[in-house]
Amino acid sequence: MSEKSGGWGWFVGCAGVGCLAVLLCGGAAVWLIKAGGEQVQKEIARAQFKLEWNPPTEGTTGADLFPEAVDQYTLTGDSDMASASEFGIEDEVNHAKYTGPDGNIDVYISEADFGTINGYFESLKANIEQRNGSKSTYFIDGAHSYFSVSPPQQTGWMWTSDGWVVLVVSDSEYDPESFMESYLTAIAGEEVELWDEDPVAIPEEMPAEESIPGEEQAPEELDSLDSTTKPAFKPGKEEEAVPAEEVVPAE
Repeated sequence: MSEKSGGWGWFVGCAGVGCLAVLLCGGAAVWLIKAGGEQVQKEIARAQFKLEWNPPTEGTTGADLFPEAVDQYTLTGDSDMASASEFGIEDEVNHAKYTGPDGNIDVYISEADFGTINGYFESLKANIEQRNGSKSTYFIDGAHSYFSVSPPQQTGWMWTSDGWVVLVVSDSEYDPESFMESYLTAIAGEEVELWDEDPVAIPEEMPAEESIPGEEQAPEELDSLDSTTKPAFKPGKEEEAVPAEEVVPAE
């Protein structure tokens, strides 16, 4: 009897472990699906923002690219020209620093051609891959790049659209993507209207022609008749009787 009880106990124990494994695997699968769905939604939102963003006016530089405040961050000092050489980008571009609740954020922004912008992404990628210590990178089609490296701790994004490229770097673990979106919204140019959205209304009925005083208008049906079919009288006058032809009797 005891042997049977022991056998059933072993079976129940294995079944319990199996059910637990199934539940854990199922939970992990649900989590992965949910996480994947959230990532897809983020990418859709990023693509939509990129599509709708209006770049600054061509040739805009210096202080015009840096508002006094972005979200909870305030501009520190004046803008200047600087390079992000610590990330492998040697060109000097428009630069400014913002200070807020999660530390400092450096902003680098430039208007450039496709080849130059692509070179910036490649330089950033190579620089991070060659670093020692903790690092992570995230690249998608060279359109935007996320990175987090330490030491020292630096977290940033590089983003491009319509011939402009921006690099934002925080000196903490704060992910500056939301700051970057607010910053790009603040410096965006005005939307150009390609057509008049309020055209002049066309009246449904055209006004009737005004007649000239003293001039009598002939009926339209009379104007449509030619000289051979018009009656032998003038409008407004009595018709004069035409004498009947005299019939000559045949001989």
